[in-house]
Amino acid sequence: MTATHLRSGAPLNRQGMTVVELLVAIAMIGLLLSILLPAVQMARSSSRRLHCSNNIRQLVLGCALYHDSFSVFPPLRRISSANSCGEATVFSRLFPYVEVPDLCQLEESETQHIPQFECPADGDLRSAPKPLSYTANASPGDGSGSSLRGPFNSFELVSARDITDGLSSTAGISEDIVVRSKGTRSEGARQPVKHAWYVSVPDVSAATRMNPASPAAIAERAAQTESSVQGCVSGPRDFVNLGSPSIGRWAGHWGSGAQYSHWLPPNAPYCIVSDSLSDPNMFLVHNRRAASSHTRGVNVGYIDGHVRFISDKIAQEAWRSMGTRNGNETVNID
Repeated sequence: MTATHLRSGAPLNRQGMTVVELLVAIAMIGLLLSILLPAVQMARSSSRRLHCSNNIRQLVLGCALYHDSFSVFPPLRRISSANSCGEATVFSRLFPYVEVPDLCQLEESETQHIPQFECPADGDLRSAPKPLSYTANASPGDGSGSSLRGPFNSFELVSARDITDGLSSTAGISEDIVVRSKGTRSEGARQPVKHAWYVSVPDVSAATRMNPASPAAIAERAAQTESSVQGCVSGPRDFVNLGSPSIGRWAGHWGSGAQYSHWLPPNAPYCIVSDSLSDPNMFLVHNRRAASSHTRGVNVGYIDGHVRFISDKIAQEAWRSMGTRNGNETVNID
């Protein structure tokens, strides 16, 4: 019998890998994930932002089609209507022009959600009744003390010829987000735009209430508005633990959730007047801000149909000028 001898220099078949090789592989995988995950998150964020932008574009184009039919833009709220299915708003009036069933049909079918009216960046809205992720420009807003006007109004019908600043320079519809209920002050401090805040606002004189159209009254109301805006943006303000989410609704909503004013900067906190009973005409009683869950800005649809993403850091003068239809400003927002 011949014996088989194993040479001392012959290679051995190894099973598995060393600890060092395993650690190197894990480190490489972690490095790849650290590179890929932000890119994936950014792609998702861009997709949500584009989705919201497309919805806004359809809404402002719907406003143009409404104008073609009635020679005016839809009023902010119901001026005169025999609609028995709920209060007519800018958005419910646009139903026929954005491929949404009639308001009465929606009410009868107990429909709670319209995809075209919800922005995916706004989070899970399944529990919110008839949510609206968009808001109509009512600048400068009720109680602002300004004589300027925006494209949507509660008390007058506005046509294209009334927009003397130009359709391409006048904002029509922007984004809004659900203001979360409950939470803590620390959570609110981290994301003030998603929580509610009380702001103390100085009262106006009896003379202003008696004669609100006088120059002195208008000036005092404007000063009160500026004080409330400053308090909302930078304080002092008090955290509000809402019992239920505050949302805009696409029908039956007379409150301020379906309108916003450019007198407040984009993505400002959601502010409430701490005591409005003595003066119900305060600016913050009626007006909110444009807001989104996107990073560093909001989508804004202009009356001519185009949409732009506007930075949170836009200058106050530029932001307010794009909110009015008759200020005759010449301001570059870039």
